Amino acid sequence: NADSTRMPAAMHSYYLRNMYQKNLLAKPNALKLAGQNIDLTRITTPSFILSCREDHIAPWKSTYAATQLYKGPVEFV
Repeated sequence: NADSTRMPAAMHSYYLRNMYQKNLLAKPNALKLAGQNIDLTRITTPSFILSCREDHIAPWKSTYAATQLYKGPVEFV
């Protein structure tokens, strides 16, 4: 990861392993933070997702998948 980050090494490793390699954020209740299970499928507030064709961190095909997770209205651009 060549982007500069300002987080402790252990937190950065946890983030990369669980969010990128295992994609646990997209799996209901697969992550627990501060004692709370994380379930994106419970989000009912309106969401706006902006993606770019040439984004190397979050390509549009990957971010489009979030439109299938949220229960509230979603606008994808």
